[in-house]
Amino acid sequence: MRILVVDDDAQLADLLAEFLRGEGHAVDVAADGREALRRLQPGAYDLAFIDHQMPGLSGLDLLRAARERVPETALVLMTGLPSVDVAVQAIKSGARDFVPKPLEPAALDRVLESVRRQARAPDAAPETHEAPLESDGPAVRAAFLTNRGGLLLASRVVPGERMMDQDLFGATLDVIQNFMRVSFPALRGGFLKSIRQGNRTLVLEPGEEAFLTVLVRGEETDELRKAMRSALRDFEIRNRGRFEAGVVDADEFLGTDEVLARVMKTAPGGSQPKPKRT
Repeated sequence: MRILVVDDDAQLADLLAEFLRGEGHAVDVAADGREALRRLQPGAYDLAFIDHQMPGLSGLDLLRAARERVPETALVLMTGLPSVDVAVQAIKSGARDFVPKPLEPAALDRVLESVRRQARAPDAAPETHEAPLESDGPAVRAAFLTNRGGLLLASRVVPGERMMDQDLFGATLDVIQNFMRVSFPALRGGFLKSIRQGNRTLVLEPGEEAFLTVLVRGEETDELRKAMRSALRDFEIRNRGRFEAGVVDADEFLGTDEVLARVMKTAPGGSQPKPKRT
């Protein structure tokens, strides 16, 4: 891939560039946001790693400008101050993902694989306009259950619902998994409860050991929030011993699909998955 590294710390930029070249990629380095913006021309790069805090044009400013100029380029924010607020700002500014500093090879490899996977994927189907809902409640379109270590335990997406990597929601799910590995207490602090994009809302509910994320059409309701809390609480009680034992195999957890079924039947439009375990 053709990659641009943007960082005012020359030593860190060179180290990252060396790592990426060792992986077989063609890499250029920009010392600040303005130089990066000159380099970011249509068709020039597949991926850009952008530092968060830079003099002059900041990382967030560069994300917003690059999103308009080169929408085909995957933009990834690098930050030494990972927080929920920074993550949400990055996503809304156009970042596909973020990686915390100091950079870890595993995190970089995950980003590279995600970009490669997206490049191999067929073009997305044309976007369709859905008729307004006649119900007062939201239609649950997708649900994801994740443990605090970032392991996806179960997921359900209604057929036809777009959850592409470049969408706000797909990127947000990646960020949530990152924060579970970096700072799960930050998510449990209640700073990030929901994110709205168009007529979709991503509703987030943290438990003691797991995290439930639900995509709805429309706005969240008290009924949905109560159902999420109840299902998550019952799941954690049922699997308390597995959490304490540090189980890392998703198939070892009981009632994962049951959690999603309870949430997805809360409002019209949701599908009820078949239970995997009884």
